Formats: sequence, structure tokens, C-alpha cells
Amino acid sequence: QRRDMGASFDQLARVVEAEAREREEALTEELRKKAADEERVREELAASEAQRAELQRRVEASGSQGKEWERRKREMEWEREEMERKSQARVKEVEQEARALDIAKRASAEEALTLQR
Repeated sequence: QRRDMGASFDQLARVVEAEAREREEALTEELRKKAADEERVREELAASEAQRAELQRRVEASGSQGKEWERRKREMEWEREEMERKSQARVKEVEQEARALDIAKRASAEEALTLQR
């Protein structure tokens, strides 16, 4: 009977360990996706900044002065600030999600180690 209990405990430990590995793999994959999302958002921000700079260069090159130029300049600056705010918020959100996933991954690994003991 002790052998049966020992075998049952070993089997349970293997199942728990396999589940912990699966959770860790899923969390690792999610972490990779979040990192890719973060990189994509950063690239979008860089592209937006380059586009804004090009637009500003064109406006300045056209030599337009006066109210229309000032209005467009203010509009472009507002658009840039808005895009920057949104991008920074998204980057922070992705970073928080990545940190949460990393914490969950570590907790899962610790749980698996605890159950193995």
C-alpha cells in the first residue's frame, strides 16, 4: 500500500510538474508577444516622429508665413503630442503586462519547484 501511495504521489508530482511547464511555456510565449508589441509601438512612434519632422520641413520650406502656417504648425504639434502620449501610454501598458507575465512565470516556476520537493 505504501508503494501504491508513493507511486500515486510520484504520478501526481509529474502531472503538476508538466502543468507548471505548460504554464511557464505559455507565459514565455505571451512575454515574447508583449515584447514584439512593445517594439512595434516604439517603431510606430519613431515613424510618426519622422513623418512630423518631414511635414514641418515641408511647411518651413514652402516659406509660408502668417496665420495659416501658424495654425498648421500648432495643429501638427498637437497631433505629435497626442501620438506621443498614446504611444507612451501603450508602451507603459505593454511593459506592465510584460512585468506581470514575468512575475507569473517566476511564480509558476517556484510553485513547480516547491511541488517537486
